[in-house]
Amino acid sequence: ADALLFTPNVTVQSDAAILMNTDINEIVYEKNADMKKMPGSLVQIMTAVIVLEECEDISGTKIAAKDEMYEIFAEDQYPDDLRKADIESGESLTVEDLLYAMLLTSSVEAAYMLCDKFGNGSQDAFAEKMNAKAEKLGMTNTRFLNGTGLYSVRQLTTARDLMTLLTYAMSMPRFEEIACANTYTPAAASTYEKRDVWAWTHSNLLVNEASDYYCNGVRGIKT
Repeated sequence: ADALLFTPNVTVQSDAAILMNTDINEIVYEKNADMKKMPGSLVQIMTAVIVLEECEDISGTKIAAKDEMYEIFAEDQYPDDLRKADIESGESLTVEDLLYAMLLTSSVEAAYMLCDKFGNGSQDAFAEKMNAKAEKLGMTNTRFLNGTGLYSVRQLTTARDLMTLLTYAMSMPRFEEIACANTYTPAAASTYEKRDVWAWTHSNLLVNEASDYYCNGVRGIKT
């Protein structure tokens, strides 16, 4: 009952926000929930949805990093803003590994590799799959241009549409397990002698008990 009357006791600084009580599927707070904004690496939630739906064996399917993606990252308008997981050209990781790297650290390398694999070598083809899924889910104010989160003023969504996407994603097998993990180290870390740099931790400081921002009860999903 309190949730239905919920009002934040602090000023919400974000331009847009939405909060849903998932027990009763009711919106209990919103602010500019239909304002179109650039989603940044939040697009990777849809990337994970497409991959989980299409890959029958995420732990047995491997993908090798290609040189071409590093050139694309360097040409991005804001290359210093890209989150990376220290995946180098030629290194091979499973789809499962890449999903962890992407959802925990917002790894642009992992996202690009997944889009390349499941877009049959085309980032644009993968984006088309994302838009088709968005339309099916009823995300009427969303347009995807890429699955990595690379800067584009034409890649837009809303808080309400992201809530719709996340509600669907959380119903999928493995998504919550991966997106809500605190840490993950792929088995290949030993092969490439990268156990230290590939000890990926969740970028959301609210779930990190060592952080000043830790909030007991918060889980995932992305920052």
